[in-house]
Amino acid sequence: MRYLMDAQVFMPVEDEANQIKGFQRSTRAQPLVLEDETGTRVLVLFTSPERAKAFVENHPGYGGGLLTEFAWVLRKMGAPAGIALNPGLDAGFDLEPEMVADLMASLPPEA
Repeated sequence: MRYLMDAQVFMPVEDEANQIKGFQRSTRAQPLVLEDETGTRVLVLFTSPERAKAFVENHPGYGGGLLTEFAWVLRKMGAPAGIALNPGLDAGFDLEPEMVADLMASLPPEA
């Protein structure tokens, strides 16, 4: 998990109309959040933009994204939710909301 905390991730975000494809203008990015079969909210992240391409094709409006540190994502989440990292890929795995809460609690204070 330590590697993941220091890693960069790609977060698909909702596109705005009339913008350059793949470029996010908004200061309030709307990430791709889905619900699993139990109703748990799950934030979708990828380890690279290339790994996201096939997945976001099935989610119109999410052609843009942010490349940022995983720890930054945790700090911005607010309430813990599940995280699907590289969903649908062999290199993927899921983090339950409880694990995400533990990771959020383990973050050092921002300087």
